[in-house]
Amino acid sequence: MATMSFSDFRAMIEDSVVQTELVSIKNSDDQLIGACLIDDLTRGYSAVYSYFDPDEEQRSLGTFCVLWLLDRAQKQELDHLYLGYWIAECAKMAYKSRFKPVEHLGTNGWQTGPLPNPNRSK
Repeated sequence: MATMSFSDFRAMIEDSVVQTELVSIKNSDDQLIGACLIDDLTRGYSAVYSYFDPDEEQRSLGTFCVLWLLDRAQKQELDHLYLGYWIAECAKMAYKSRFKPVEHLGTNGWQTGPLPNPNRSK
């Protein structure tokens, strides 16, 4: 995403085969501090990409975004919320592992249960 041009980003939102929405997160002064690109699917939401002001790290905006999406999905009686990619070794994605239950794609296909521990010796 870091190398995308404005045209690439715009095409990802406007030329999508699914209903796509960019959700803005603002502070009490109406300043943009984060955003989440979501796909509105038949039975749920898919959090495609989120980004946040690095100076607002203490706010846990990733967790806030997930809780907001969960609330919105429940109000619309949707069944699923896909949190997007999760990379075990990426500290900035750690918040995703705190939500349960989880279904993840592993070496044996889709699995329900705890996420793999990246620190476990193989």
